Amino acid sequence: MKRVFPSKVDKFIPILFWATSIPAIIIGIKEKDWVIFAIMLVVFALIMYLLYDTNYTITKGNLKIHSGFIVNKNLSISTIKSIKRQIVY
Repeated sequence: MKRVFPSKVDKFIPILFWATSIPAIIIGIKEKDWVIFAIMLVVFALIMYLLYDTNYTITKGNLKIHSGFIVNKNLSISTIKSIKRQIVY
């Protein structure tokens, strides 16, 4: 049996990235600086992609950790020594 758990994304994180990226993108358009515009757009898209493409899959004694194209790791559940609950406010 395969169980997939998507990573939880705090609502504040995307708002923070929007608030910091959009002004730079607008400045790039206003100043016709297409390099700044392109860089900021790519960085923004990459960050959002990684935020929403992170998940954990459990199958037959294995834990697969996936985050975009950066992390794609398989662990045997038997090698996990401890699990700690994180308090989320």
